[in-house]
Amino acid sequence: MPVVVLEDVITTGGSTLKAVDRLVQAGVKVVGVVALVDRLEGGADAIVAAGLPLVSISTRRDYIAD
Repeated sequence: MPVVVLEDVITTGGSTLKAVDRLVQAGVKVVGVVALVDRLEGGADAIVAAGLPLVSISTRRDYIAD
């Protein structure tokens, strides 16, 4: 079954990748990740490096000026 993982906030990507791993172990085909907020702390890079397409709806910069 192909699915997209919906993540609320991406920081390091660790929680997302752990969830993806468990889904894959259960026989689910994860085809990508959609994040509501990317905190821009390396998580997006980790998810993409794992071979998963990622779409972020917003980033930290949309809410907090650097």
